[in-house]
Amino acid sequence: AETNKEIIGFDLVEVAPGDDDWDGNVGARMLFHMCGAFAKSQKMNVGNKIKFNK
Repeated sequence: AETNKEIIGFDLVEVAPGDDDWDGNVGARMLFHMCGAFAKSQKMNVGNKIKFNK
């Protein structure tokens, strides 16, 4: 939903390796979504594929 709020920074802590990969996978997904929310709040072009030059 559009809230007209601006994200100026974020922190992801307490993601430590355990007996399995669960914490790392959840942390990576959370970081991915937080980066998207940050980019959108900064009015960056989101939702399009990134093309890299070889």
